[in-house]
Amino acid sequence: MPGSYAMPVATLPEIARALNHTMTHIYRLSLIFTAAIVALWALPLRQLPASSPAATLGAYYFEGWYHDTPQAVAAFANAELRNNFPEREPIWGGGLWRGDTVEVMEQQIDLAADHGIAFFSFDWYWYGSPAATVNDGINSGLKNFMLAANRDRMQFNINIVDAGPTTIDSDAQWQQVADLLLPYMADSQYLRVGGNPLVTNFAAGGMTQTNYQDFQQRAVTAGLGEIEFAANVAGPASLYTHVTRYNAVPGWGAGETEYPYQSITEYVEGNDSWAPGIWNTESGGSQSYIPTVMAGWDARPWNTPPSWYFNPSRTPGAVAAHLQKAIDWIDNNPALATPERLVMLYAWNEFGEGGYIVPTIGDPDGLYLDAIQSVIGGGGVSGDYNENGTVDAADYTVWRDSLGQTGSNLPADGTGDGYVYRVDYTYWKTRFGSGSAGNGAAGNGAAVPEPPGQALAWMAILLGLFLRQPSYFVAAVRFARPVKDSPRRIF
Repeated sequence: MPGSYAMPVATLPEIARALNHTMTHIYRLSLIFTAAIVALWALPLRQLPASSPAATLGAYYFEGWYHDTPQAVAAFANAELRNNFPEREPIWGGGLWRGDTVEVMEQQIDLAADHGIAFFSFDWYWYGSPAATVNDGINSGLKNFMLAANRDRMQFNINIVDAGPTTIDSDAQWQQVADLLLPYMADSQYLRVGGNPLVTNFAAGGMTQTNYQDFQQRAVTAGLGEIEFAANVAGPASLYTHVTRYNAVPGWGAGETEYPYQSITEYVEGNDSWAPGIWNTESGGSQSYIPTVMAGWDARPWNTPPSWYFNPSRTPGAVAAHLQKAIDWIDNNPALATPERLVMLYAWNEFGEGGYIVPTIGDPDGLYLDAIQSVIGGGGVSGDYNENGTVDAADYTVWRDSLGQTGSNLPADGTGDGYVYRVDYTYWKTRFGSGSAGNGAAGNGAAVPEPPGQALAWMAILLGLFLRQPSYFVAAVRFARPVKDSPRRIF
């Protein structure tokens, strides 16, 4: 055929040399790739942050469960509450409804932290003078929290209950209040928003511009910078950077009438037919909004004043769904909420008013706390992959054995992204020694396991192999007859 070209046939030695040349290149590339992987493993990785929590959840804490006399019934556990609502007594009440010890506070801190509650907001009452205020048992919750050995597991802040009969009645008293409270705000566990301590004022109208300015000046003098104030219901923007609620009760003072728990959640969240929702009506101004979740309301034991009540039909699942709606509201209104995604829960232990989630005689297994955790996530000790309360070497074993796994709720997925890989080792390593065992393993001088410790040795071995590459077809070349001066190449 005109223009046809007969391709020369390669000899056996030429084919052998060509294949040897190709395999050598493949071998070199595989060594380079392997060495790169090992080198990357050996390098310290930049720690990735844990997945953002669904919300930063705080719970209002009311310490009416004290008494100045040993073995006396708690001050606010009246006969109506004890006799007709015994299921509300906390599991540590011992028949006295008491919880005013450091040991009980430590138990509560563990319960709260284990179930995703980030901070307690302590109701704080002024009794006319610093001495009377500090020594009154109703403020003993805050005192016991400060003495708790495990208080580093959660944060705290103060909710000033400037309402009768514990009103703050003068500028001089506000100055004394500031002097009492500012040392708490200097504590490393005090709740901060935007880097500043946050204080809630139950009665927003009680603080004047003069009180606010004096409070801020004293904070600057104490080295704290600016204090952020959150108003209960509403407060002028010149004083309050945030708006929230202590609770929200439809039918307040309207007589004792039972309604389903769904009625109070709709009143808070909003409903297409009858309730716009206080989250919507009280937000939208220049102040950041902190939604409040109602864990219940049934104040019949205290009967002041008689109001609608909603607890008989509440369930852990219904409370969890209400909390999820608050998180959804934040997702849908990020410009109105706080960057920290703060949510308040009414309440931790308002047994008399029916707003509580702690384990009680009626809920000894803590199902309400479990429901909270199912929504909020978190709890436990970050990096504690085997859940023994301490980040230690045993957690490394869990990580090593599950390396490469994918899916949800993986025990060694510290970053919460659905994968167990090197960054989860770094997540664990940076928390090594933390947890409920005091100083932990790190404090006892235990070494942190290092999985890439032999990486450099492996790189040296690979480099040696690289320099001593094999000739896969050297035998074929040796036994084949060489073709002298052949111009033909096929590679």
